[in-house]
Amino acid sequence: MTKHLTKQHSASRHAFRTAVSAFALVGLAATLPSAQAEDTSWASYELAPPIEASDIETWSEYVTMPDGTQIAVTVYLPADRAEDETFPSLVRITRYLRAVYGQPLESMIPMRRYVGNGYAYVAMDVRGTGASTGRWSVPWSPEEVADYDVILDWIAAQDWSNGDTGTLGGSYEGGAAEMAATTGNDTLRAVMPMFSAFDVFADVSAPGGVRNSSFFERWTGFNSAIDANAYDFTVLPVDDVSLPAAITSHQYNGNIYDTVMAMHFRDDYVIPDAAIEADKNSPHAYIEELEASGLPFYGLTGWYDSSFLTGSIKRFLTIDTPGSRLTIGPWKHGAPLDVTPRGGNPATSFDLVGEAIRYFDEYLADVDTGMDAEAPVHYYTMVENAWKAADTWPPEAETETLYFGDDAALSDAACEGALSDAYTVDYSTGTTLASRWGMLAVDPMALDNIHPEGSPVLSYTAPPLSEDTEVTGHPEIFLYLTSDQADGQFFVYLEDVAPDGSAAYVTEGVLAGIQRQTSEAPYETVGPYHSFLQEDAAILSEDEPVLLNFSMFPTSYLFQEGHSIRIVLTGADVDNFEPPETPPANWDVYRCSEFPTRVELPVIR
Repeated sequence: MTKHLTKQHSASRHAFRTAVSAFALVGLAATLPSAQAEDTSWASYELAPPIEASDIETWSEYVTMPDGTQIAVTVYLPADRAEDETFPSLVRITRYLRAVYGQPLESMIPMRRYVGNGYAYVAMDVRGTGASTGRWSVPWSPEEVADYDVILDWIAAQDWSNGDTGTLGGSYEGGAAEMAATTGNDTLRAVMPMFSAFDVFADVSAPGGVRNSSFFERWTGFNSAIDANAYDFTVLPVDDVSLPAAITSHQYNGNIYDTVMAMHFRDDYVIPDAAIEADKNSPHAYIEELEASGLPFYGLTGWYDSSFLTGSIKRFLTIDTPGSRLTIGPWKHGAPLDVTPRGGNPATSFDLVGEAIRYFDEYLADVDTGMDAEAPVHYYTMVENAWKAADTWPPEAETETLYFGDDAALSDAACEGALSDAYTVDYSTGTTLASRWGMLAVDPMALDNIHPEGSPVLSYTAPPLSEDTEVTGHPEIFLYLTSDQADGQFFVYLEDVAPDGSAAYVTEGVLAGIQRQTSEAPYETVGPYHSFLQEDAAILSEDEPVLLNFSMFPTSYLFQEGHSIRIVLTGADVDNFEPPETPPANWDVYRCSEFPTRVELPVIR
């Protein structure tokens, strides 16, 4: 065990790139106030300031697993704690380095805030990553999750622990926080999975059944670099001798990009030399265990949080345990920015760390923060720039239908007959990495004019609105078409067109044509459910129109008076999803009464 007070820490303080990955640093941007952002929390709660770095006691050590794997942990406590003083513990379970060599504690503001508000803070490297030994095969493998159970018990047994733990994190760490609850560990009192998936295949690997190739290529490259300890920053060793052997063991880690790209259906998910079946590393496969835990789960996400957004909603609707909550803000993955369309990209002013402390004070430390008396759902309506509360998701709304019509128009009534519009897919069409899919980037999002005039797309625009119109919920598309290819990728975008002709991206939906069959969902969700199983595959037809019915990602957006609603259809997003290997398809998109292609919008007046 290596133990030291921060006052005595002598490691070099080389530069630390704080913005390299939204995954590894979820919550850091939440400490950066912005005078421009308007997403400040609805709640007011008094918090202690961050503890001074010089007042922190921290050390690292290995905890041995039953199979001999050595898991690296780092503990942070107040240096001046009384001899018999104990704390509830917040636990970060990560594959992105539990601690960085040379990073000054002054810069670790979230940790300093947690410790300053009465918590022990413990970070662990999952097996096969960081300074831990072993092999990482896939996210949240059964072996990895079993380690969580051991670590939670180890924490509870320490003389500085009061025996109670809470898990938290964003993205991968959020999935780990949730999977810890499947172990039945009796020290765990509250869980906060932020920006994380519930159904891994649908929410991450292949949204709409379309493989998320660009993300997994970049994520695998990042993981490989940090696993080899060869990135711009390196892991904090546990001691002076063990790290080289740990890094050597990582060379046998799994390649998740190759795994995902070998999948076409959910039940193709076969992991070489890992004892795991399809979905067994996905929280939704453990609904019974999660419900039986009785724990509160606080899912926090953003309107532009890739397809993780729907994961947070599914979890909230499915795991109906007391104290569970859902917050959806105007954010991308990790909430570094407020990305309301036409609002610029200022740093978010919502205090994610403060909200986490408020939540754990309520459900882990048994402090009455007022949170338990609040509505369980809070969501932010963009353009209106207002937080709203609801008892469930989605809030009650009226369905307003817009039909594809003549002259590229959307109208409130279907035309007569069975007309169609021809479209040839263009594989050069994309939305750039500055989109909802650019999860590894912390750069601003590009939401304006992503389909400029002349783009190879098919679009339909409604007349200007006579009044402000709030769309809150899950827009749903009903698309009738024929295709000369058996499969295809279908991207449908909802846009806001201003009187000057400029357009802002609001949301989108995606579906692989061969996955169009709907079925009963194994969990609570909103809108049509697609199983993505081989047995439900259905090829497209060149002769008879078929229906593709799917939801767009949810939103809460105020379309202003005088603006117009536009639907854009494309057959590729080359920047984020690898196009099909077949030649570009020729579609006939049907409309009018016999095949009423349309979008249904949830409107709140």
